Amino acid sequence: MKEYVIKTQFVFEGEFFIYADDKRQAREYIEKHCGMVIGRGFHSTLPDETVDWDFPMHPEKRIGRIKKTRKVIYKGFPVYCSDKKKRRTNDDRKKNES
Repeated sequence: MKEYVIKTQFVFEGEFFIYADDKRQAREYIEKHCGMVIGRGFHSTLPDETVDWDFPMHPEKRIGRIKKTRKVIYKGFPVYCSDKKKRRTNDDRKKNES
């Protein structure tokens, strides 16, 4: 079997309904107080009477570039690479930090 690296995006598109004084404040509320976490769903730190939302439960799936990886042995352990970019190991990060 071969390993592949596949760029994938899951896009949720919907609407927030915000009670605000103006457009600027409504945008600020969305930027600062509304979001989504996988496994926990959509959330807001605003009071329930200030915000509501309508988003589908199933996102649009966008599949991007598919690359075959190649296995390289690094310090006795397999490291998988795609194209010319080697996946960084903890040892590599430590070397670059010093």
